[in-house]
Amino acid sequence: MKWIGQHIVDLIARFRGAVYLEDVSTGTIASGGNLGLDSNNKIVKANEATGDITSVVAGTGLSGGGTAGDVTLNIEAAQSTITSLGTLTGLTLGGNKPVTPGDGAMIHVDGNDITDGETSASGTAAKYTHINIEAPRLNAQNPSVTTTEAATLYINNAATVGAGQTITNNYALWVDDGLVKFDGALTVDGTITGDVTGDLTGRADSVSTITTLAPDTATTQATQPNITTCESLVTIGTIGTGVWNGTKITDIYTNSSGRRYGSTIKILPSDFIVNDEGTEGAWFDEDANSGMVVGDTNSEMWTFVAIPEGMTATAVNIYSNNTSRNFYVYEMDVNVNGTGSSLGNDSLNTAVIIDVDSTATNFLAIKLDLNNITQRIWGGIVTIAPQ
Repeated sequence: MKWIGQHIVDLIARFRGAVYLEDVSTGTIASGGNLGLDSNNKIVKANEATGDITSVVAGTGLSGGGTAGDVTLNIEAAQSTITSLGTLTGLTLGGNKPVTPGDGAMIHVDGNDITDGETSASGTAAKYTHINIEAPRLNAQNPSVTTTEAATLYINNAATVGAGQTITNNYALWVDDGLVKFDGALTVDGTITGDVTGDLTGRADSVSTITTLAPDTATTQATQPNITTCESLVTIGTIGTGVWNGTKITDIYTNSSGRRYGSTIKILPSDFIVNDEGTEGAWFDEDANSGMVVGDTNSEMWTFVAIPEGMTATAVNIYSNNTSRNFYVYEMDVNVNGTGSSLGNDSLNTAVIIDVDSTATNFLAIKLDLNNITQRIWGGIVTIAPQ
């Protein structure tokens, strides 16, 4: 029979064979509906799902109230386990809800047992990550686009304090335990707060200022017992006490056989010698007006001072009881004949300003024009400064 009237009223109709609909209008299936049509317009019943949902894949062209391609996924409470969501092109978690404090309110990842089924016995797995975020590739549809700052993972801020709430310690990122590793550079625009209780290894290329190196109390000062290497130390300040157990300090910063005191080199009375123009030598007179004296008015007295490596001689001063005579300063070389270049002269007890850098061969030669047997030479100083 091909046709049974137009209406079946108040009777139950049962069809033991398949039912085909020749002309079907489109519409919306009511919520909870289980009937549908196959490709031949045959009425079929959907298979009933049993057990847990193990995979949800977002397909092209689906829509759930948004733009084409969007999928709205509502997971019933009974579906407790989803092992894979396939590939999602985007995921937004939103909506307000009451929660029980203490756990991840929006995202919670359980500490499940993860079993490596691939690495062979006694083998080594190069890496395992529980959550892995790959670096994205940021393109621009238009040319010459500049992005000022980009981040693979961005946290806007710590939690905002809402109505009826007080937060004692508020963190934007909290690692409760375990080691934290940064293979790349670490940039901190704010302040690093807290105590470093472990060992610090490696080196800092530059440190502008260290305000406090704990412990810093009235009874206990900061100490560093073992410094094995310290490169390019410009200034060390004052070392109060201690024993130098290392090798000899380079001669650039030695005390010039006890003659150097800070920025000066002392010239002792015994450093002066008499030239060949007189017939008598020089001696030290220990009377009230002590000092080196010369017994011949035709004599001249000379002394020589080496400039320490890395330093510049800036001034020379010779002290005497007589200011009526002059002294002269020359730059000489150990491998050159003659008195070298004249650097200037002035009366005794007055500084002669010079500017002579130390070299491998140069030194200062100082001549005193005496012409008075009662003159006493007490000594002198050479002022130096770093080159």
